[in-house]
Amino acid sequence: MPKCRNCGRDIPKSDKDLCRYCGCREPFDLVTSETKDITQFIDFDPSLTGKFKRKKLKTYAILAIFFGTFAGHLFYLKKIKNALILLVSNLVFIGGVGALLMLGHFSDNFYPLYWLISFGILFVVYLVLGIVIMYKGEVVDNEGHQLN
Repeated sequence: MPKCRNCGRDIPKSDKDLCRYCGCREPFDLVTSETKDITQFIDFDPSLTGKFKRKKLKTYAILAIFFGTFAGHLFYLKKIKNALILLVSNLVFIGGVGALLMLGHFSDNFYPLYWLISFGILFVVYLVLGIVIMYKGEVVDNEGHQLN
């Protein structure tokens, strides 16, 4: 640990401008590898400043509510594999429930309505999911950053 040139006490490297014990300005006698500023050793690229934006939890929840059936919330987090699996399973659900309702032959005139009913069921599920996420959301994106 470097010593102050005025009082001779050990001071941390971070106190290179002012000694915390005697108040001496620039307490180090000479600049050594111990007292060099860390920014001299880091290659800083100013073009990268501000390029990273954290994803918002509110945006994720709104996407889950309105586009959850199409896995829009997972595409937002760049979880492509999970999004494709969810998209296929939701389409199978819509087709399966629509087909089951059609097999019941409630009315031959309303075949498109059966698929709208199954789509509505999924919409309600993702509406509830989006509301729960909005209030209890601890969601992590593809890079491991928590949404804020």
